[in-house]
Amino acid sequence: VLRRQQLEWSPANTTGDELFWECATADASKHDSEHEAAIAKTVKQQQKQEQRALVVLRRWSNSVFFSTNHVRELLSRFKYVQTSAEAFVIIYRRTIDWHGLSSILFDLPSAVVEVLRRRLGAANLFDYGAAVNYYECSLAIPEERAVVLRLLQCGVGEPGVNMVDTALNGIAFGIPSPWLTGSCPTSGLLSFFYCREQATIDKLKAESELLHPASYPQDWVQHAGKEWVSAFKLRQIKRKFQVMHGNDPRTIFRIIDVNCDGGVTRLELAAALRDINIWLHPTETTALLATLDKDNNDFVDEAEFVLFWNRTN
Repeated sequence: VLRRQQLEWSPANTTGDELFWECATADASKHDSEHEAAIAKTVKQQQKQEQRALVVLRRWSNSVFFSTNHVRELLSRFKYVQTSAEAFVIIYRRTIDWHGLSSILFDLPSAVVEVLRRRLGAANLFDYGAAVNYYECSLAIPEERAVVLRLLQCGVGEPGVNMVDTALNGIAFGIPSPWLTGSCPTSGLLSFFYCREQATIDKLKAESELLHPASYPQDWVQHAGKEWVSAFKLRQIKRKFQVMHGNDPRTIFRIIDVNCDGGVTRLELAAALRDINIWLHPTETTALLATLDKDNNDFVDEAEFVLFWNRTN
């Protein structure tokens, strides 16, 4: 395409100019190929380094235990999905304050978490003592149905509103009572937020500490109530945009702004969210638009979207 565009600027009867542009295009293609080869070589070297680091980590794990602070530090050294997942697999059963692993899982890239779900299973990753989180459970997988059943039973016995924004295949859904006895469908994707009151969190932590001292990190904090859900949704939206479109908010804004008028309307925002498998009720989409729309003009401009991106961690 570059060569064709450049030759369009050359008069048809000027053979010298055409030859110049052909040579320039060839040089550019050669430079691009060399650049891509250098990147590929660098990536290969980094992957080899991470593989060697995994060998060392396995050796360590035979004789030492880890805290969640160690886990965070170690995982930060792995940049690739497979090596990050393998590092977590090696150390997660050697972690002393293991209730803190749920917050680490929350911070890992979704691609890494998906690998861990396949390798370890949803039941092994589920932590009853630190269950406050967002869940997407495939009802076709027995382990994930078991997690849903456990949380349903917990919700019945715990005070307050527990399961928030429940949806089946992206559509708002009220869980029927027969599900409590295990009579739930064996297909579909169930998503929800599980919430707890502060008293319940404190009680479960105290009970667990009696049986397993130091099983919670000293600085461990879990969100109480359901006020955290809104902030979580913004973070979830950002992370899914990153997976689909990369990490440049201006580029993502231009993808969302379908008609290229410099502003994202409620309909455009809803369509963009559906593209990343986030289904919001119309009132929720309106509320999200209001959160992003700082000057209250009923649409989000690029500066407002960048502000949301930079403030959402």
